[in-house]
Amino acid sequence: MRHKLVRDSKAQIMREVCRDVQIESKLLPITENEFERKVNPADNARLEISTRGLQNSCVKTLINIRITHPTSVLL
Repeated sequence: MRHKLVRDSKAQIMREVCRDVQIESKLLPITENEFERKVNPADNARLEISTRGLQNSCVKTLINIRITHPTSVLL
């Protein structure tokens, strides 16, 4: 299954129950020193889906979709 197909179907379902659903919205630029763990500091970094109303009416939820194969092995 294609990544964009999964992203679009999840966003469509969220539009029925949430508000302000956006696909591939840009993240604010950051420096690597702001976080201890690995992040994407690129100026054009994007996330898959952002929405309001999933957890709370005032909270913005950021969702990243990752597709893996259950029998894949990292070498």
